[in-house]
Amino acid sequence: MQHAYQPKAGLKHMSTRTKNFQHDQQVGLEWQER
Repeated sequence: MQHAYQPKAGLKHMSTRTKNFQHDQQVGLEWQER
């Protein structure tokens, strides 16, 4: 997965990064519970 910021992608990419970050946090919590 790419976490590098890409300015050319604009706000739409920022929204995707935020969603991916929240998803990564949720997966991280689930992984810790195992």
